[in-house]
Amino acid sequence: MRPGKFPIDEFENVIHGPIDVFICCGSFEERCRTIADKLQPTSVRRVLVVENKNLHGYVGENAKYLRDRFGGKTVDIATDSTNSVLTADNLQNALKEISSNKPQDRKSVV
Repeated sequence: MRPGKFPIDEFENVIHGPIDVFICCGSFEERCRTIADKLQPTSVRRVLVVENKNLHGYVGENAKYLRDRFGGKTVDIATDSTNSVLTADNLQNALKEISSNKPQDRKSVV
């Protein structure tokens, strides 16, 4: 994988699977789906889906879309804009969960 910025149209030429961990975040904008839509669900081992629970009414639909796209490979990470400790704990717990079951050959993190 070459470092740096590249146009999204070149995504498949730059990022190659398999991908161990894909971290994404449900947003109120549909552009949060852009990279997820470029990845084949079969090429990703685990997906961390971040969602700010304080904004569920705005971001919930896109977070659900990301979860549904990758099915049972997802780990939900609830963030809370009013409680940074809870957010940090949830991020740490999700990373511990996926790192306890990592593959022999590390490939990439997107």
